[in-house]
Amino acid sequence: SSNFSNLVGGTGKGWTLRRRLFATKMLSATAVRRIEPVVMEELARTLVSFKDILVKAAAAGEPAPAINIRDGFDFMNTNIILALCLGRTASENGPMPVNKRQLQYMKNEIFKLYKTPKLWDAFPVLKPFFRAEVNHCQKVVDDMDALIRPVVRHRREHMDYNAEPLDFLDTMLIAEKENPDIITEDSILSMFRTDLL
Repeated sequence: SSNFSNLVGGTGKGWTLRRRLFATKMLSATAVRRIEPVVMEELARTLVSFKDILVKAAAAGEPAPAINIRDGFDFMNTNIILALCLGRTASENGPMPVNKRQLQYMKNEIFKLYKTPKLWDAFPVLKPFFRAEVNHCQKVVDDMDALIRPVVRHRREHMDYNAEPLDFLDTMLIAEKENPDIITEDSILSMFRTDLL
């Protein structure tokens, strides 16, 4: 089961192994070259979506609307990360078995929770007074796990362990098989929450 303490990051052998795999596999030159077409495709899709908004307004004789560029590029970034980690994107009609809007929302929530100091961490006596926020934190973590866990389990059952890993999830599942006492399903989920998304 998920644990709220995962939000503070990893320690020990598991953390060391994950970081080494992250540096040598996920950010290797081969991995980056592999997702280059995805980066270009997502950039083009994002720019076209901005253009479509302006064209639609002009066709309706309306003034040009404000475009939320930050959200557009944030979603583009999410798709690129998904391609690097899971080997596919969360495009409108694509095969990615994850609800992209849910993932985007939870990614933003995790980022806020991870970056914001929590008073109850320093003063546990205050924790009861922040019960609603603590529950919200736990729900975000649980929702993220519920979204990613089926993808991890499906890949574990169907992947070819003798083939070259195609993305970072493959790499982590191979490491899990080789180091079951260090890499577990929970640590893989924690990685997606705190390291990648």
